[in-house]
Amino acid sequence: MLRKNFRTKYRYPFTFAGIIAAILLVDIFEPWISFDMYLKLYPNLNQEKSHYYKVKNLEIFDNYTVIYPNTNYLRVRKQKQASPFERGNFYDPSVLGFQHVVFQHFTRADFSWYGVATPDNFYEPSRKHDGNQMPEGINHTLLIVKKAVVGFSYHVEYGHFVQDMVCGIMIVPSEIIQDADIYVKFDEQQARTYLTFLGFSPERIHQIPKAYVHAIDLYISVSKFGINGLHVAWIDLHNLIFRKYNLSSIKPTRYTIINKPLTNWGSAKNLDKLVMIAKREYPEINWEVHPPEVLFNMNNAAKLLASTLLYVSAAGSACFNCLYMHPGCFVLFFSRWKTDNPAIASALTLGMWLYSINNDDFGSIVSNVSNYLFKTGLHDIMYAIKNGNWRNDIDRRTVLCFNGTIFEKGEKFLAETGKSHAIVKRYSDFEVYHRCIMTKYHNPLSRLYHYLIEKNEESYIYQSKLY
Repeated sequence: MLRKNFRTKYRYPFTFAGIIAAILLVDIFEPWISFDMYLKLYPNLNQEKSHYYKVKNLEIFDNYTVIYPNTNYLRVRKQKQASPFERGNFYDPSVLGFQHVVFQHFTRADFSWYGVATPDNFYEPSRKHDGNQMPEGINHTLLIVKKAVVGFSYHVEYGHFVQDMVCGIMIVPSEIIQDADIYVKFDEQQARTYLTFLGFSPERIHQIPKAYVHAIDLYISVSKFGINGLHVAWIDLHNLIFRKYNLSSIKPTRYTIINKPLTNWGSAKNLDKLVMIAKREYPEINWEVHPPEVLFNMNNAAKLLASTLLYVSAAGSACFNCLYMHPGCFVLFFSRWKTDNPAIASALTLGMWLYSINNDDFGSIVSNVSNYLFKTGLHDIMYAIKNGNWRNDIDRRTVLCFNGTIFEKGEKFLAETGKSHAIVKRYSDFEVYHRCIMTKYHNPLSRLYHYLIEKNEESYIYQSKLY
């Protein structure tokens, strides 16, 4: 009886003490594991976003790069019935002349689809423009990574994946990124297809989970505006692809038409009719119509569009495939009344000519493109191809999408500092240790850029859906 009572009374305390002792021993001998993080599970986590100065073990650098004034903005036009700039898709025009990158380095922090958490605060690493909210509770995967480089955005469409996430990753110095796990807010297989095409190892590419992952070192780079603001990196990405795959040797001569899948927003329901108009108006041109699937293989898509002189593009993110085209080539872009400022800017930055056909009735899913507007735009873009300039009466039908004021912010920075590039530490609060995340920005002497270009291992190209 005495023995039975002894077991009943002391069995659970001994078990609990054993668990605590085991945790302490492992925590002592395995410094990479942070058990206290998981035992707490953030019981008092503040769901309101925190100011960066409240976050421990964080350092922030502001990286400024001037894009010198040029006349590329004169090459991109939209039809007059399009919405004014301020009623178009969210965009900061000053990023076309001045790239402001915010680098963030956390130590021993948790990241998820929704943001970054420390034991006492929740932190939004990027600006969001659609008002989506963080859920009330987030689980933890209990996964730990030594080093994570995260391509982050609160907008997850293909165009944002390329311009916000991939370009954000491209900016991180190579001595950090070469041995890091890379996370993006995009489908994992599609992300592996794209980043493998650029030279990254596919096994290192992951989708950010909805639940938290713990990182010993966490690196995130985003544009100050939050979306579509990394245009220096966009140019570098274009140049990397052209050099890695020798696309500069391809002469652009083709006239390429590519629609979106009919189930996607921005697909032209009457594309067959538009092709008939193009063939009737310009029978001497070999108009090539390719299915959307041609864009799913990055290698094939790059070679096709590098050989394209005129790309007739479906709406939305499809326009971002101009990344594979030569500067000085042409894009005829289907769009809706609401001006797609980021898509237009993607072509402007690369020095391309773009004509936006803005349809009043272009719906949210699948719609017809106005035959009249298409014919008008086709004549204008074909004139520019032949003559190297717009028609003299182009202002009767179209307006410029941007003007020379896009360079004012960069010119002011250059005048005040005498520099076209600068890195400034904004904030650092490291209780444990300090690591400076920046060496040199990769443009034009990128260690990562040359690492990806000169890497000898074969890239694996996956078949994957990009829309």
